[in-house]
Amino acid sequence: MGPPLHHELVAQENRVRIAAVPPRLAGEVVQKFVNYRLRLAVVGDISGHVTRSTALRDFVVEADRGRQLRFVDTLAELEERLRVEALRQDAGGR
Repeated sequence: MGPPLHHELVAQENRVRIAAVPPRLAGEVVQKFVNYRLRLAVVGDISGHVTRSTALRDFVVEADRGRQLRFVDTLAELEERLRVEALRQDAGGR
């Protein structure tokens, strides 16, 4: 397996409630990560928010099609997705 394809940022003491983040600010933060070709993971159960917001649901679905932004429920799920991506990368696929 090659070098890691991601940067991991763990800021457990600086958790932000998703409901408290205005959509415009969230979009600007995500855009900064995309501009600098950094990957971002949102870890936590946001299903209640997704259920109440068609726009958020569409955003999550679209984000999960790409490779730079992931929405996952747990760190274990994120680790598994990254492991699978690394295996695909090593095999020469996407």
